[in-house]
Amino acid sequence: MRNPIEFCDYPFIPGQGGIPMDVIRKIGDGDSEEDLTGGSGRRLHFRARENHFEIYDTSIWDNRHLSASLFGETLSFSLFSRRRKLLGRGWSSQHPDMYAREFVGLTIWYFETDGRSVKSILDSWYPGSMNYSEYKTEVKKDGDKLRAALSTRSGQIYPRWGYLLLAEDAIHDIEDSYYGPKVSAKFTHPENVKHIPTFHVGS
Repeated sequence: MRNPIEFCDYPFIPGQGGIPMDVIRKIGDGDSEEDLTGGSGRRLHFRARENHFEIYDTSIWDNRHLSASLFGETLSFSLFSRRRKLLGRGWSSQHPDMYAREFVGLTIWYFETDGRSVKSILDSWYPGSMNYSEYKTEVKKDGDKLRAALSTRSGQIYPRWGYLLLAEDAIHDIEDSYYGPKVSAKFTHPENVKHIPTFHVGS
């Protein structure tokens, strides 16, 4: 079993931000749920279930959260550590206790300790989200969907944990989904493909 602190290095600095290590050490011991105080002093709520894992700010004025759900062998994330500013002009600063990249690693560790296999990560980006905006802006430049997807926040985070976008056919622009237009992108772990084009491997 991999140590969650060594694997994802989720930070905790009293007076600044992060999640206390004693809470992280409890993850993997089965279903759990509790309120906690982040390093910033903000109140957070933590919940872990068989197929779901999340952390969110308990303030009624703050909807920032980090969550993940496992469907079979595919993870789906909702990473909102930033929020839109008033009137939708740009994004606020990152939540002081929520670190999306480290949360992804922590989630992979959580399911692995339960003997679950995470072979891929499926992302859905909707209008109004940072990923959707970044992807649409970049794809307009040259039509390169793969490059555009890798330039998004998710495209920078998931390769850090070994999940890669291997070809354009892993990216789909969908105009009439149940929730309206969206972009879906599937990141796959190298162990589950026959050939990996090294020029797409993220750092």
